[in-house]
Amino acid sequence: MESVERSVRYPPDGRKRLRVRSRAEARAEDGSVDTSHSLSPRMLVPACVSQRINTMTSFARTRTFRTALLTGLLALGSAAAQAQPAPSEADILKALSPAQQPLTRSLSIGPRSGSESGAIGEDRGFLDSLRNRTSFSPAERERIAAASADKQSIDLEIPFDYASATIGPKALPLVKSLGGALAQLKNNTFLVVGHTDGKGHDKTNQALSERRAEAVRQYIIQNYGVPPANIVAVGYGKSRPKDSSNPLAAVNRRVTAVNMSAVKSASRF
Repeated sequence: MESVERSVRYPPDGRKRLRVRSRAEARAEDGSVDTSHSLSPRMLVPACVSQRINTMTSFARTRTFRTALLTGLLALGSAAAQAQPAPSEADILKALSPAQQPLTRSLSIGPRSGSESGAIGEDRGFLDSLRNRTSFSPAERERIAAASADKQSIDLEIPFDYASATIGPKALPLVKSLGGALAQLKNNTFLVVGHTDGKGHDKTNQALSERRAEAVRQYIIQNYGVPPANIVAVGYGKSRPKDSSNPLAAVNRRVTAVNMSAVKSASRF
């Protein structure tokens, strides 16, 4: 600590007063030091404190840099995931084409039992009842979902505008790819299934998913020569999200194409 100097001065009123000055102040008043660039004694910081402040500042800067770097890497990863190309016509065709069943000596090749044949006939009758319809009851939608669970399918994130069922410029390329693929499989029966994300009311999303599925169906019928009876459009609103942990995720806003004539595993059809 800097030492101090005490001095006694006698002001004009004659009263004696004691003034306490620091050495720095005394030297300044005596003209022995230039105070124009000097620091106040209160601004003097011990070396150990200054070193600690510098260390803390350096650590804070390093942590800020690491946080910014991590944020940037996450943003790049998200952008890369979103930048993945949409499925091509060949991709869709491959996903929906019936799998080639190898010839084996399995018992499944033999004659079917009467009960199994009856179940197949019943399911085919239900599928036929769906043709050329544009709306279905909740019970029918549940049965459609169960019947299509083991069929060849592909999810397509068709970029419709918000709350719109119009096939705009952004959505058109993927719809064309789907139409080109279905045209090569036109003797099969397909479902075009609409889904929305979890935002909004149930009834609004249900109606929107149905309109979008029907818009895709109509475009393919009109432009690719697929028989109307061979494409069934159905919507599920927000009831069947692809990513249930994040109902608002973009992957939930999709159209699924299902080939009801192509079985990817054991099925009643």
